[in-house]
Amino acid sequence: MNRQTTNNNVKEMNIFELAHNSCYTKNGEARYRDYDTDIDARELAIKLLDKYADIPNEFTCDDDFDEFIIDCLQYGTGRIEGLIALFYRNLWAMADLYQKLKKYEDLDIR
Repeated sequence: MNRQTTNNNVKEMNIFELAHNSCYTKNGEARYRDYDTDIDARELAIKLLDKYADIPNEFTCDDDFDEFIIDCLQYGTGRIEGLIALFYRNLWAMADLYQKLKKYEDLDIR
């Protein structure tokens, strides 16, 4: 089986590599990256909420944001807030899975 995670610089990744390495964690926080962006997942979701749902960043702490996002999951794909909440949830889930897979692949067991 071919390795899915990489330590390559994003600029050196092809689209397949980037798809498997676009979400990761840094200092315990989920992050999203592509060829032009490297951003905290929470910060990205807040920017999307402001731009597309007209919900300004009035969150006083991470817990406030997290409670808001959990509430938005009830909308599913029926409202933009639900889509952004699903996107955010998938970003941190993907980042977590990436880190677990990377640890396993770094063992280099053959």
